[in-house]
Amino acid sequence: MMLSLFFIGFLVLIFTFIFLNHPLSMAVNLFFQTLILCLVLNTAGGSPWYSYILFLVFLGGLLVIFAYVSAFASNEKFNVSILNSGVVLISAFFFSFDCGGFKGWGYYERFFWVFQLLKNWVGNYFYTLCFGGVTLFLVMYLLLSLLIVVRLNRMAEGPLRSF
Repeated sequence: MMLSLFFIGFLVLIFTFIFLNHPLSMAVNLFFQTLILCLVLNTAGGSPWYSYILFLVFLGGLLVIFAYVSAFASNEKFNVSILNSGVVLISAFFFSFDCGGFKGWGYYERFFWVFQLLKNWVGNYFYTLCFGGVTLFLVMYLLLSLLIVVRLNRMAEGPLRSF
């Protein structure tokens, strides 16, 4: 039941993205889509780390988009249209009906079956004893690349505007 509510919310957000005309409202919509996607992956998948890392990567991308938009379109007025709000509410009302056709196809059962297979394979594969060196190398590589990026990013050459 909860997974179907996530899918309904995701469909409503996709449908409302068409009617948005301000870049900041699009960024907020993308944030909520990312949040719902990561919640679905967290409830359906076995490991919450994958959804957490995916959320952090998407959130970092949204922060970059927000910085560029606020630098270039900072004085644009944010308007809320009553017509668009009505269309969104009506579409949310129609999406909230539970269609009986999806239950006959067994979509949700196949969805959970695939995630159970992935949970059994992905959760234990990288942390076995034979892959310990590869995992340690990846952790050290990511730490070294983080330190290099921080060192190369000087304040004078960094952001477009100072906050």
